[in-house]
Formats: sequence, C-alpha cells, structure tokens
Amino acid sequence: MTTINLLPDDFLLKGVVKVARIIKKILVPVFAFFFVSLAVMLGVIIVLNNNIKRLSINQEILTSSIVNLEKTERGMLLLQERLSKIGSIISNDPSKGKITQNIQDILDRSSGVTLSEIKLISNTISLGAETATSDQLGQFLSQVLESTLYKEVILTDFSFNPATGYSLGLDLTTK
Repeated sequence: MTTINLLPDDFLLKGVVKVARIIKKILVPVFAFFFVSLAVMLGVIIVLNNNIKRLSINQEILTSSIVNLEKTERGMLLLQERLSKIGSIISNDPSKGKITQNIQDILDRSSGVTLSEIKLISNTISLGAETATSDQLGQFLSQVLESTLYKEVILTDFSFNPATGYSLGLDLTTK
C-alpha cells in the first residue's frame, strides 16, 4: 500500500519518522514479551497458591493424626503401667493368684454385685462393692464368709441409698 503524504517535504522530519518506526518495531515484541511473562507469573502464582492450600490441608490432617497417636500412646503407657502393677501384685500375692481368682469366683456366683474398688496391701484386700437389693447383698456376703482363703473379714463401710442401693466396704485378711 502506498502512502499519500499531503504535507510538503519541508515539514517532514525524516529522522524522527525513522526513530519512531524503529521504536515501534522494538516496542511490539517488548509488550508481547511483557504480556507473556505476566501470564506465566499469574499461572505460577495460581499453581503455588493451590499447592499451599493442599499442603495446609495435609498439615491439618497430620496434626490431628499426631494428636490421636499421642492419646493412644498415653493410653498404652497407662495400660502398661497398670499391667506392671497387676504383675507386681500377682507376684507378691502369697497365695499365687488364688485371692484374685477367688474374688472373681465370688463375683461370678453373686449376680448384681459390682466392685467399685479393690486394693491389695500385703495380706489385706480392701473391697468396695455395690448392689441393688438386700438379697444380692446377703448372697455376696455369704459367699465371702464361706470362702476358705480369708482369715478375717471386717466390714469397714456400709450405706444405703434408695436410688442406687447398698454400698459396702470390706477388708479381707488372707491366711
């Protein structure tokens, strides 16, 4: 295409026009490079933002998992502690487990009786038991008194609550 110039040749600044054409030729690729770079940077920012969100969710999952594992570890340590105490009680038991076996046997035959606590101190067993009716209480006490493993049975606590029933404490001295 030919250009029509209506201005006289004296008004044309040929140097300025050449410089303008050169600048135009340089600026088009520079702007293209700028927009491509801008698009790449925005893409990288979006990808990194998604990665940060995903890593944050994974971190929350791992944190809750660690908390659950710590609770499990504490439970296991507590259980291990209790098992070692039970082992020491059984190893120090002069009747070699007959006492605990006898208490379990008495409880199996006395339905409706629940133990609230058991303490074994040398040759004395401190028992705390609860029952709803007097018949169950009588059956439990007769089972304890008929047992041949106890030299002495001492009633340390006895109470009645109409809502819960009978509560008693016994100290059983082994032979």
